[in-house]
Amino acid sequence: MDISGAQYFITPEDIPPLMVSRMVDVVDQSGEREGSAWLSPILDSRKKDLTALIRQRLYVVGYRDFSRVLDGHTRTAPVKEYHPV
Repeated sequence: MDISGAQYFITPEDIPPLMVSRMVDVVDQSGEREGSAWLSPILDSRKKDLTALIRQRLYVVGYRDFSRVLDGHTRTAPVKEYHPV
């Protein structure tokens, strides 16, 4: 995830726990823990967003974009800061 010029990562070994709805760590380039991420439902249990809490701010990556990264179709995905209405 590229947020305001800083890069954050979910490590490959954390992908399987993420896919069974467990929280995983988000780390910076040096491997320091910066927050947590999880998959959250949006309309029903089959549609999800990747949601990350980093430094007390929520960020969201659409599940379609996240899946394209995991499938190797792209290396980038849009990250939006979540603002409750």
